[in-house]
Amino acid sequence: MYASNYKVGEPNLIVCPAGEILKVTLSIYMHDRNQPLPLSDEVLVCHTDTTIDEIEIFWRRAVFADGRKIHCLVNADILNYDVGEATERILHDLILETYHKTDLKYRMFIICGSDNEYRCPLVASLGKFIRQVQTVHQDAVKKYVEDKLVVPVNRIHSVSCVDFKRCSARLVLSTRAGVGKSLYVQRQTQAMKQKFARSKVVDTNVVKIPLQEKYINMHEVIQAFLKHTPTSGNQSARLFHIDISHELTINDFCVE
Repeated sequence: MYASNYKVGEPNLIVCPAGEILKVTLSIYMHDRNQPLPLSDEVLVCHTDTTIDEIEIFWRRAVFADGRKIHCLVNADILNYDVGEATERILHDLILETYHKTDLKYRMFIICGSDNEYRCPLVASLGKFIRQVQTVHQDAVKKYVEDKLVVPVNRIHSVSCVDFKRCSARLVLSTRAGVGKSLYVQRQTQAMKQKFARSKVVDTNVVKIPLQEKYINMHEVIQAFLKHTPTSGNQSARLFHIDISHELTINDFCVE
């Protein structure tokens, strides 16, 4: 499934308000309900320190893909200007290289914030590939994500059993202290321990990952998860508490 205004076998440029980028990105994947949430090899979130090599690898992965996956380059407008120019040339060369190939089925998107579009070389060079964004309803995106996070009832050793909707992730948000965020985590922890208290084969653990800096080091976050990956053959129930500081917006975290 694919939205009618998006094209297969050529880039799709989307320019939208910065606050809409996460919602627009997810909406692209909503058209194929049989696929899981986008994986790390499908989405590259750009930063000011993103390198040319990272983007070239991503371009090649996307352009020479078989069409089963959708690849999105997100926040392309905040790339360093020299990196933006270089990656534009690399993409241009790839498009020329594959111009006469009629069997290309790649599905690729470049998503930029409208605040910086006039400073982005990719927006200037890909003008003919710009696509109009269909109306994205917040409730539809919420329902899509929720459906993907629900864990089947036959997964009896999942911590999701303590969530009121059996979701594998839950956001508890407030800009104020003392409104119950820590209490909610404590209660979920107690519920998990009570659930598996009688089990002698399920190892339970609570892992807290503090994110107190303004910028996320995703390598450190991934290493924290990998450190607590259960070994083969062992049954475990892990509750990960990602403690996000006020310096970091939840939108930034979700896009990562």
